[in-house]
Amino acid sequence: MLVVGFYLLNLGFVLMRMQSGINLNTIENVIIYLSSNVGLVLLVLGFAHFFNMFVIHNFRDNQMHRHAANEFEARQA
Repeated sequence: MLVVGFYLLNLGFVLMRMQSGINLNTIENVIIYLSSNVGLVLLVLGFAHFFNMFVIHNFRDNQMHRHAANEFEARQA
């Protein structure tokens, strides 16, 4: 579910960034438009990726702590 949500968020953000009615009659305007949009999309993708890694890391740590606590309780009994 995390991967599906990641892709849907990315696709939705890219589609929102697409603008119509922009004056792209010179190569300079095309380069500026593309570079600013690609840069912003890459920043959002980077933040989304690090957020996903943070969530996965915290989930793994919680599972490891629970497993260690259960083993400790089993040895104490």
